[in-house]
Amino acid sequence: MYLDQLFCDATLVVEGRRFPCHRVLLASVSPYFRVMFTSSFKESQDGEVLLKAIAPSIIQSMLNYLYLEEISLTAETAEELFIASSRLQILPLEEIISR
Repeated sequence: MYLDQLFCDATLVVEGRRFPCHRVLLASVSPYFRVMFTSSFKESQDGEVLLKAIAPSIIQSMLNYLYLEEISLTAETAEELFIASSRLQILPLEEIISR
């Protein structure tokens, strides 16, 4: 579903790049997204989430892990991914990287 972008109901926007995704997946792995999508925040209404101070490549890596269970880490990307996953409270990714 991810590769075909079927039934996507949310979009992460990073530096002008758009990443279609599914609210249910993000909310299931992240208290941050769960609150965002179940409250009266603007993002809950329109499904568009603007993320700042995170590189598009890091968001792509995060989504690859969440959807495909694939992750490729270097020392640099591991640090950036850990910071982003901590900020967005992506709990499974934080756990994998901290090992």
